[in-house]
Amino acid sequence: YWSWPRSPEGGRPGAGRLMRAPMAGGAPQTVMEIKDYPGPIENYGNGVSRGNPSFRCPSRPAASCVLAEPDGTKLVFSALDPLEGRKQAIAGIEMAKPKQTAWDLSPDGSRIVVQLSQNGEPCLHRILKTSGETERDVAVEKTINCLLVAWSANGRSLFVTRHALQAHTLMHVTLDGKATELRQSPTW
Repeated sequence: YWSWPRSPEGGRPGAGRLMRAPMAGGAPQTVMEIKDYPGPIENYGNGVSRGNPSFRCPSRPAASCVLAEPDGTKLVFSALDPLEGRKQAIAGIEMAKPKQTAWDLSPDGSRIVVQLSQNGEPCLHRILKTSGETERDVAVEKTINCLLVAWSANGRSLFVTRHALQAHTLMHVTLDGKATELRQSPTW
């Protein structure tokens, strides 16, 4: 879990820690120090999701967890060991707002999907291999205002949410960009 020190009213801490708690009980332990603080992803005022730094762990036990940290205009992905902390950088991507970018790690831990588009732009996602190279870009057909992205359980497609004035829409998206609307929820 993340731990940040208390800040003065209206302030934000500049650094924190990634912590772990022993399953058998006992005191929490620091895994690593982390710079910055994850503000909300630009979500039309809702603040539903947290930005970066953030981490994900795959469902395949032998694969590495991945940490995403903004560094200027770059979002840097590093291997993350739950016992030892940050390892080497494995991928990075230049972007306008790396702190406010949705991303996810594939269930097998081999790929990262990053949302490239900003508010009002056509939905575009980049798939990176955890070995560092770009696999492909996925442009979601006829869709703008994407908010969040997640891999399907089998790693062969994506789930994407988009925002419109009246509703949020959950879509299933194939890796060639074909979208199927699954559900709409009124915005609040």
